[in-house]
Amino acid sequence: MPGIKIDQLNIEGLDHTSYTARDLTSPAEDSGRGKNQKWRISNFDPEIVDAIRNGKIRGIVQDGEVMTSNVVVIAEGSNSILTRSYAFDSMIHAQDRHGIILGVKEVIHLGEEEINSRFGCYSGDDERPPSGMAMEAALAIFDDMAEKAWEEYPVTAGLVPRAGGWLYTNKDTLSIGVVIQLDSLPSGIHTYDMLAAYKAHPAIAPLIRGGETVEYGAHLVPEYGLDRMPTRLVRDGAVVIGDAAGLVYSNGAVIQGQNYSIHSGKLAAKVIANCIGSGDFSEKALGQYKKDLDASYVMRDLKRFKTTAKFLADDANYTWVPKFMGTMFNRVVREIGEEKITVEKQAMRLRKEMRRKDRKTKKGMGLLNLIRLGMMGRKL
Repeated sequence: MPGIKIDQLNIEGLDHTSYTARDLTSPAEDSGRGKNQKWRISNFDPEIVDAIRNGKIRGIVQDGEVMTSNVVVIAEGSNSILTRSYAFDSMIHAQDRHGIILGVKEVIHLGEEEINSRFGCYSGDDERPPSGMAMEAALAIFDDMAEKAWEEYPVTAGLVPRAGGWLYTNKDTLSIGVVIQLDSLPSGIHTYDMLAAYKAHPAIAPLIRGGETVEYGAHLVPEYGLDRMPTRLVRDGAVVIGDAAGLVYSNGAVIQGQNYSIHSGKLAAKVIANCIGSGDFSEKALGQYKKDLDASYVMRDLKRFKTTAKFLADDANYTWVPKFMGTMFNRVVREIGEEKITVEKQAMRLRKEMRRKDRKTKKGMGLLNLIRLGMMGRKL
């Protein structure tokens, strides 16, 4: 079911035609520098600003039409214009490129028979459930692409795309895509070029050969964790849930957000039902939602894994680490007609080879840096 575009929230007693939601965020909004963002209040009467920040929310405004309600559930995703504009996030620090990831995907049709044959899947019957295949990858395949971009756009020289890829089967199609942390994307590189490079990789190309692209998709995801969630999730007449509230956990291998969105929505619905019964839609009454959320597994997860965002922002995980792990696995598992050595010696030998070959890798694979990376990643 398609959603509707909400232009503004309806503030009780306020003329919504005197401002727009975007008027309430600064021009720095799209610069990716959240720390410089402030309320743009110079053009407004202080009473209007106070009403916008603290007044009672009584519905929404869509295409100039006011729709009233006792409570608004703000579930607008990571591009949280309303959350930022209406003082849920008083520092306006939740929305910038840092901690935002962009996923782009294609759905490729192969046919059910080909899917089952190519990937060893099973359609299922009364005795046996259907099966599928899913794979994920840390992508260290964009080095050449990045270096070309650095030459054209020196201001982003040194930025390495921190990206991952995935592929999973559906009944008669497969979904393939890449995900990238936006603050690591050098100017001149486009996500569709990255997806094309992933699809052309020798390990991927044979899996999608002969298929027909039937759908494209993209989605922004907030990955910033506890430190940069909106400072306020409740006010008179409104609550914030899901991605808009920053309720996302990622450790690089998995991204969990839909389950948190569903659970936060259930918690909000329960509290709103009680508020309907009492007729009290104040911030204090709706604040039970925040208490319930804090006591739920959602916030326990986010607190337990709060260090993962820093770990995932380390370039090593998208440069030498995947190459090191892939080469190590290849040397340890494959039979190549040579004398076997222990995994420890193999790792030391490979580390020496990689450090000798590349200056950046030499610095990144220094002993202290390895210890630092291991300490950050131990709680994934």
